[in-house]
Amino acid sequence: MDPGVVDLRLRTGITVPCLVAGDADAPPVLLLHAWAESRCSFDRLIPLLSGFRVYAPDLRGQGDADKPEAGYSLREQAEDAAAILDALDVRRAFVVGSSSGGYVAQQLAVAHPGKVAALVLAGSPLSLQGRTEFADEVDALADPVDEDWVRDSLTWFPLQHEVPRWYVEDRVRDGLRMPAHVWKSILAGRIDASVLKIYPRVGHLVLWECPNRVAKDAAAFFRSHAQGPGQPGPGHTAGSLVGRVKAAYDNLPLPFPVVAAMAADLLLARLRPMPLPGSRALHRASGTALVIAGLGLNAWALAERRRNSPGPFALERPEELVTNGPYAFSRHPMYVGWWLIELGAGTLAGSAWVLVTMPAELLVEHPVVREEEATLAGLFGASYRDYAAKVPRYLGHAGLPNPLTTLRTGAIIMTERHLTVRRQSAASAASIWAVLADFPNLARVWDGIKASEGIGGRTAGLGARRRVRLSPFGSMVETVTAWKEHQELGTVNKPSALVPFKQAHSRLTLEPAGSGTSMTFHYRYVPRGGPLGTLTGIAIDRMLTATFTSMLAAIDKAAVKAG
Repeated sequence: MDPGVVDLRLRTGITVPCLVAGDADAPPVLLLHAWAESRCSFDRLIPLLSGFRVYAPDLRGQGDADKPEAGYSLREQAEDAAAILDALDVRRAFVVGSSSGGYVAQQLAVAHPGKVAALVLAGSPLSLQGRTEFADEVDALADPVDEDWVRDSLTWFPLQHEVPRWYVEDRVRDGLRMPAHVWKSILAGRIDASVLKIYPRVGHLVLWECPNRVAKDAAAFFRSHAQGPGQPGPGHTAGSLVGRVKAAYDNLPLPFPVVAAMAADLLLARLRPMPLPGSRALHRASGTALVIAGLGLNAWALAERRRNSPGPFALERPEELVTNGPYAFSRHPMYVGWWLIELGAGTLAGSAWVLVTMPAELLVEHPVVREEEATLAGLFGASYRDYAAKVPRYLGHAGLPNPLTTLRTGAIIMTERHLTVRRQSAASAASIWAVLADFPNLARVWDGIKASEGIGGRTAGLGARRRVRLSPFGSMVETVTAWKEHQELGTVNKPSALVPFKQAHSRLTLEPAGSGTSMTFHYRYVPRGGPLGTLTGIAIDRMLTATFTSMLAAIDKAAVKAG
């Protein structure tokens, strides 16, 4: 869905506009802006929150929201936030509070804990106990608020990173739209003992300076949190068939690598048979026993998990640490169960290919298991660490060494790969930028892709999006994250499943060089395939380098031709 703004009439008696972006079935995120700002302060963050349904309202007295004389205490502002969720028919959401918006977010969590699935506080002060040094200036304000004063107020919080000029000017306009009585009332409504979230070498205005880091960390936190609001029940209203199917799938203990490995076993057995030694009767007997053992272990583990879930059951979001039943001798009995089923299915078929695919699958799944354990350690702390010290990761008796438990994967952990391609052009930066600025229509100048098209109404500037249809197959959605005319164009790229990497970021910079322009294209991506991506990444690097060299040549040619 393209971003749009809806007017919400709240049960608290005011009307506020709210920007809505993202797929309707995605997990909901509520963004609460800072004092004297508006929903527009999230313009650089929202395009980076892919995979979420984002709601960004103007809060009482600010932006285009109603500006009554009263209602600015922290409790009343939090009640407005709760009413916004009610008006949107969102029962439970992730909440991000920027700067003083973090106070409202915390009070919302205290007053309405059922509405807040997880809380991110970006640049929220630890305390505003007593009078701040700028309180006297605010008390002296009168309408109309002076523009020079608003500009000076932005210097209260020094910036450590460059912030686009247009973004600063937008914040000045936000301040000018806010009457003097709102400036005063909101400041008077603050409380102390807030929670501080800070990045090293970043000023107070975290959202202004590094929206990419906020988006990345917030999204990771939301996705790893113990209760996902996108699920039916505790999350937002989800009565659709898609929501019910997704909830059912999320509660199936079915790792995708197992399915892929079993499919590979069947395919390889047909294309190039490799029979197991022994009689067919032995294969059938032992294979059946392994399948039954795996099914029984999974059923036992799933029953224990359900029995230990005090709330609505969600397999990947445990509410209690389960240490009994099969969890007393394996920290991951469901993985073991599926491996037994896979081994049994291969044995039943009499195919030795299962002995080849299973080790590869284990290498892929083991890092995932390690990530799950890190999540559990974060949720249950010392209790989980004590449990992990006593119980093997996969199979064995408590207290006895298990070689699989101590398997190390440091040599195969996937990292981003980085590429840089340069080209010297005889064209001016303005001519090259004219080609780049026609963002949706890259295919007009470069035949290295099948087609390109704009998504939504924004065709240029931050937040502009296009879909690129790749050759020979696959596609990619690209969203602009940096747009400096004649200087820099950056995007975040979301490829389809057929593309051999799962996420990417690009940045093309233009610099004067003699009578022409130097073009530098930086690209970073993460290959698909887990540990196998370490090997495939080498081939992908070569493919992408050739591709981007061709792209820069095409842009150069079009710019020179246009003059």
